[in-house]
Amino acid sequence: MVADVLAQLSVSEPPSLLFVFLNANHDADDIRQSLYDAFSCPLIIATSSSGGFICTSEICDPRASLTVLAIVDPDGSYGVGTAAVLDNNDRQAASTATQQALQNSATPYESPSLIWCVPTPGTEENMLEGVADVVGPNIPVFGGSCADNDVSGNWQTGNQHQVGSAFITIVVMTPSSPLGMTFSSGYQTTETALTVTEAAYRKLITIDNQPAAQRYNTVTKDIIKNALNGGQILAQSSLHPLGLEIASPVGIAEFLLIHPASVTQDSSLQLFANVTTGTTLHLMEGSIKGLVNRAEKVIQNAVDLLPPSQTPAGVLLVYCAGCMMTIREQLPVMCSQVQARFPGLPVVGMYSFGEQGRFLDNQNRHGNLMISAIAFSS
Repeated sequence: MVADVLAQLSVSEPPSLLFVFLNANHDADDIRQSLYDAFSCPLIIATSSSGGFICTSEICDPRASLTVLAIVDPDGSYGVGTAAVLDNNDRQAASTATQQALQNSATPYESPSLIWCVPTPGTEENMLEGVADVVGPNIPVFGGSCADNDVSGNWQTGNQHQVGSAFITIVVMTPSSPLGMTFSSGYQTTETALTVTEAAYRKLITIDNQPAAQRYNTVTKDIIKNALNGGQILAQSSLHPLGLEIASPVGIAEFLLIHPASVTQDSSLQLFANVTTGTTLHLMEGSIKGLVNRAEKVIQNAVDLLPPSQTPAGVLLVYCAGCMMTIREQLPVMCSQVQARFPGLPVVGMYSFGEQGRFLDNQNRHGNLMISAIAFSS
């Protein structure tokens, strides 16, 4: 498998950085070592749920076992750092990984153009705070939480030196050419507004002074009626998430999605992102067609954000694993649309258990069921 990827990689000179995404069934450490032996360059590696996404002029595979995006930019600056996430140290781990990444770059004392991250699921908000502790709040932070195939915790991430299931990996990038960046939901808001009347981090206890699961079930017309006494609701809620409206400086409503994951025995909702008491949330709606089409649209948005004088050279995509599972049968259609719209443009991505990025308000956030794209240029 690695030999096939090495044969397909066409690089005119040594890569500056490798993005590596693999199915969680594979040995991440063996793949890390093989790629480092071949290229001796910095790399960021992450497991991606049920495989990764790759689209080139020759390849169109939405569930590839192993995908690699090679950045060749000798005039740019790239550095990778990783740190173990132990009990209650997730914020410090993110700071440590960011400091390592900066020191491993060619410009350790300059602010990077972009930070791209792979956190362990469950630590994302604290991770963003840890990054900001080092570089401040103004540097864009994008990325995706590492994932596995069955939410059993069999995810991995790391750099060229080590991988593990409880790590956070950070890349700092200052390319020699501009970047285009976009972060989006692709869902529509409904007229249903809900008030969080009691919450604790990722546990939504009551909505509108009613048990959260019961209120959510009512407004979604009984989609979780069989789980009101407890149980996982990932599939049922994937097209009906909650949305936090983000004020935009240009007046365009943007929504950060929050995915209800399960119902607890006390009729609370366990979420994949933090919520706070007093917040107004909106019931959102998605569709199979919308999820299939949004990859093409978000890639186009990222490309459009490049200066007119620049040519897109490749795209780094993060697509929520929950959305991928929802459109599993339509994934070849999504990949073919991307290939037809962007012939010859390499697009490589991961299916994540959480997505990080920023809207037009320039604040870095963690959400669920989101999609992001980074367009590199030449």
